[in-house]
This record gives sequence, C-alpha cells and structure tokens, in this order.
Amino acid sequence: MISVEGLTVEFGGFTLFDDISFVVNKKDRIALVGKNGAGKSTTMNIMCGVLNQTEGEVYINGINFRE
Repeated sequence: MISVEGLTVEFGGFTLFDDISFVVNKKDRIALVGKNGAGKSTTMNIMCGVLNQTEGEVYINGINFRE
C-alpha cells in the first residue's frame, strides 16, 4: 500500500500542488492523468525517492522512508 498525506511541492516560489492526499491499495490499478506540467512525473519521482517534497509524507507499506 502507498499512502500520500498532505503532499506539497514548490519550485522557486511556484506551487506545483498543495496538500494532496491519496491511498493506493495492493490490488488497485491507477492512472495519473493531467496536462503537461501538472506534476505527474514529479509525483512519481517523489514516491520513488528521486525528488523531495516541500511538505507531506509518503508511506510505502506503512514505512516512511524519508525519516
């Protein structure tokens, strides 16, 4: 399970997204859909640990790997 809680991402004073929360359960199938620059790749990169979020937490199977 992946749990994203209160995710906020800012780049140089520009807020890409603010206070996003969602849960992806083990057997869920999801799609990230949006315009270019909406934050789809940024969200995935944060969940994979490639980028850091400004605020919020990402848990994978209940473990926060950012602590």
